[in-house]
Amino acid sequence: MKKILSILIAVAMTLSMLVVPASAETFAKEWEFEGSTMSFGANNSTATSVGGCLVQTIAKSNTWLLSPNNLSVDASTYKYLKVRVKNSTTAAGAFAYEAIGTNKSAFSGTFTSLGTIPNDGEFHEYIVDLSEHGTDWSGTISRFRLRLSAWTTSGTVEVDYIKLSDIGVPPTMEFSSLNDPSDVPIGSPVTLAANVEGGTPSSIEYFVNGKSVGKATTAPFTVEWTPTTTGSYIVKATGTFGTTKESTPDVFVNAYDSTIVENSAYY
Repeated sequence: MKKILSILIAVAMTLSMLVVPASAETFAKEWEFEGSTMSFGANNSTATSVGGCLVQTIAKSNTWLLSPNNLSVDASTYKYLKVRVKNSTTAAGAFAYEAIGTNKSAFSGTFTSLGTIPNDGEFHEYIVDLSEHGTDWSGTISRFRLRLSAWTTSGTVEVDYIKLSDIGVPPTMEFSSLNDPSDVPIGSPVTLAANVEGGTPSSIEYFVNGKSVGKATTAPFTVEWTPTTTGSYIVKATGTFGTTKESTPDVFVNAYDSTIVENSAYY
């Protein structure tokens, strides 16, 4: 009966709480090419807007797409390049970039390789941390260019979007010290700990019924919490990753008085 009651209380508490997204991705720039090439230029090729995509038609070798100028992008914050692209040329694309800005004043003709794009006629999304590829992506970026096709090829490349984001693949978090639901005795400290996949937080803050019970800024990022009254609690952890935050799913905790012996006649 005690467990059933605690679960019902936890459900009621959940329904009464406002759910707020844990993270909010922001973009320095995002181009989705709806009805326009959005001022992108094309070298040795033509760029047109067709069906919500930038379509680059290859004319001869040494092709690239050139972004608008004067972007003023903070490379330290917006370091993730996100591209969704379909390669319908006669060869795998040589995915590469070069940028100019406070790091260098003009293109040098040297592209930084980011990999290849298969010429399978299917859309693929690429998420690249540009700060891990050479030194071009630093300071304040004014302009960049992308190579999405092989040096000598023909056909088309379709770009659904190009985005400069502050988030790559979002980290995920889950509690490692509590099951959902959990029963804990009042008056005894509970270690709050969370597992993180896909990132390293600068801090993890723990909340009980929406109120902070502590923040850890060094590994293993644990906090002690001692429930003092019986009842149901909602516990969660929120990690800070640069300019964004990610949270664990809520964990329902029932705090009970271990000195009270239940009468089995109630079951």
